[in-house]
Amino acid sequence: MQTVIDFEPTDVWRHWGPIFSWLWWRRRTVLLGSLCGLLSAVLAIVVGVTAGELARGVRVFVDLAGFGLVVLAGPPAITTWLSGKALPARWRPAVLGVVVVLQAAIAVALYPWWSEGVKTVIPTEPNKAVVFVGSVSLRGDDGKTGLTSDRDTITGLPKGEEGPGNWLFDAGRVALIFWLAGGFALLAYFPQQRRLAEAQRRRELAAAQAARREAELKLSVLAAQVEPHFLFNTLAGVRGAVASDPARAVTLIDRLADYLRLTIPRLRADAQAAGATLGGQLEIVEAYLALIHARLPRLAYSVQVTPELAAARFPPLMLISLAENAVKHGIEPKVGPARIEVTAQREGDALVVAVCDDGVGFAATGSGAGLGLANIRERLVQIYGDRAALTLTARDSGGVCATISVPYELASDADRDPR
Repeated sequence: MQTVIDFEPTDVWRHWGPIFSWLWWRRRTVLLGSLCGLLSAVLAIVVGVTAGELARGVRVFVDLAGFGLVVLAGPPAITTWLSGKALPARWRPAVLGVVVVLQAAIAVALYPWWSEGVKTVIPTEPNKAVVFVGSVSLRGDDGKTGLTSDRDTITGLPKGEEGPGNWLFDAGRVALIFWLAGGFALLAYFPQQRRLAEAQRRRELAAAQAARREAELKLSVLAAQVEPHFLFNTLAGVRGAVASDPARAVTLIDRLADYLRLTIPRLRADAQAAGATLGGQLEIVEAYLALIHARLPRLAYSVQVTPELAAARFPPLMLISLAENAVKHGIEPKVGPARIEVTAQREGDALVVAVCDDGVGFAATGSGAGLGLANIRERLVQIYGDRAALTLTARDSGGVCATISVPYELASDADRDPR
């Protein structure tokens, strides 16, 4: 089944559907079929009244309207069916063109046979002369007074005679059959397809731009989710340490200032950047964990990555979101010492980065289906499709490992994180 594509407002065919679609075929057959029947009826009435014979008018109507409707419905239906098949793009114009021209030629060749058959089925009285204005006549059926078997049914002109009345009528009949068979629609089909393809490209570009704007918005939301949690908790820790441990309060403030100075500009820049690297994201995570360690001395952490992996592309804000999630749901609820480990390794064509904690685990925090993780999964799908994944696994010793796997790609010098 063909899908009707939306048209540009300036497209003259927009109310008929794409040429050689079933919508186009139905509307064209109804409209032109009605017009063909009406014109044939008018001509049949004129011939019948002029000749004074009803049968002659009926024969003209069946001859013209019947054959016209067959040609109008049949060949375009075949072409429409064929256009819906998966034809190779480079052969499609030639195939449709040959089919339309061949069908029109067959219809032209079959018309005399059709006309003779109608004459046989609907006989008329001989020796009847029908004279039109301009010396074009339709005469009787016997050989003595008028039309014989070598004369045209409508004009009464000798078929083999060279003259303007004969060849002009034949040329007009051929052009009419070619039009009914979809020939002139074929001439408009290919320009229309180019316009439709261009419109489709514009729609796809608009959809891609909308998806990008949505992704950037979600990325900004993700950044907003990451920043306030540790910021507010750190400020609360500073407030609590001011009275009991002023030195620790100063350390927290210094670490917080350093973190904001070093990482917030990069968080904002990465939200609009396409060339974020693993090294840049790890710097953010390490600064974040250092700040959390200053607030929670019981937390130990490690960041392990080889230098060659630092230059690999890695989506911004995802790693810091996993680290923040580990602190919030794994470390803070736990009593006693805790540890977070960040590792990265290459596995074939994939870059695998993991954030593991020994916190309270799923039993206390749920299955890990929070909004931040959902945003990460959506972002991975938007960027990589099914080539990337976020997985959460429970550790045997307690805690959770959050792992992101993305295709391994090196960032170019032009789009790496600023240093």
